[in-house]
Amino acid sequence: MIVLFLLLFYVSASIAAALVAGSNDVGHCCLPHLIAATNRERIEYTKWRELHILLDNPDRKPRNQTESRLKHRALSEFELINNRLHRRPDSKHPEPRYVVPENEAFDTIANQHLRLLHAGKNKTWEAVQQKFYGITRADVEFVIKRCKNCALDRPAATKAPLVPIVTSRAWERVQADLIDMRHEPSGQYKWILHIKDHFSKYTQLYPLKSKHAEPIAEEFTRFIAAFLPPKIVQTDNGKEFKGALLILLRKYGIQIINGAPRSPQTQGLVEQANGVVEAKLRAWKMDNGSTEWANGIMEVTLAMNTQKHSTIGCAPVELLFRERTSYIDWLNQQKRVDPTIGVAQEDSTEPPIYTLSPSTPTPSPAINIGVGPGSSQITMHISPEAVLGSEINVRISSPTQSCSNYESEKEQTG
Repeated sequence: MIVLFLLLFYVSASIAAALVAGSNDVGHCCLPHLIAATNRERIEYTKWRELHILLDNPDRKPRNQTESRLKHRALSEFELINNRLHRRPDSKHPEPRYVVPENEAFDTIANQHLRLLHAGKNKTWEAVQQKFYGITRADVEFVIKRCKNCALDRPAATKAPLVPIVTSRAWERVQADLIDMRHEPSGQYKWILHIKDHFSKYTQLYPLKSKHAEPIAEEFTRFIAAFLPPKIVQTDNGKEFKGALLILLRKYGIQIINGAPRSPQTQGLVEQANGVVEAKLRAWKMDNGSTEWANGIMEVTLAMNTQKHSTIGCAPVELLFRERTSYIDWLNQQKRVDPTIGVAQEDSTEPPIYTLSPSTPTPSPAINIGVGPGSSQITMHISPEAVLGSEINVRISSPTQSCSNYESEKEQTG
């Protein structure tokens, strides 16, 4: 009891010291918490290392009964993928999960939290438990509660009451609204058009330079081209949702439903999602050290569409495209963001599409110059491979005339 009390006291003191110091990194005080907390899934480092050894040498004979039980567990529950320990799939988790050692738990949670642009504890936990083994919900809550960005951005206001709206399929009803960003413009962009499908919660964001009807109609045209015309578009009574946009919607037979301007009771879904968009944009700006939020709209859109939504119980992209793992896994892969990875060639009989190796043939610039006989006209052809700054030496001789022509011209002038 005394040892446990001293350990808990050390954890509390470490956390307090980190918070008083104002440090944004609580990793150094997370490890004592993980050791003190109860977690049946967590594997101690010594046992984690033994599992590695047993899987590397499956023919090795156990030295005692304890090692025999550990070997049986290693072969039945775990596997090595790229020399990394993974928990085998089960009924709740169809994909192998990486076994997180104690010293990697904080970094793993923090990375998932940042990848989701500072999502809440429930969404972060959903992402963590699908890909990692050895981390509990309490661990996720412990780390997120100490995130400085989330603490500064945590709203004090309660959520607005919603009027229930029932939809039975995707794109049956979409809600559209404008997010006012004039207080912190990104270049010429001062507004964001937010379109959200009521059924799947799928989000689309479009930066706008103004809130006139014409640019809004132009972005709605892009939306219709990508997702086909919805049956109903629900907006408020703002002037920006009239004029050219009204003509566009009527052209495609889209029903328009107006609510009170800036009314969460009728526009609740998109109004509350506006707050999520603004919060994620603030998190993106803090993480990237940039005020140009227009550059982060794509990342915010991907984060909102690929993280689990509490209402539908899955990610919007899963419900909309009926795909659970492959698409979202691809979005999280390093191949999507690493420019050094080459372009794959599907046809194995063909040469690579492009490589950066020194053996890549470099076409030499070709310059052809032609001088017409008896004329001073010069024709020059330069191949596209010739770059600016190439040195070109041209020697031109004055055109000569024959003696007979010269004498005839002299007699005429004389």
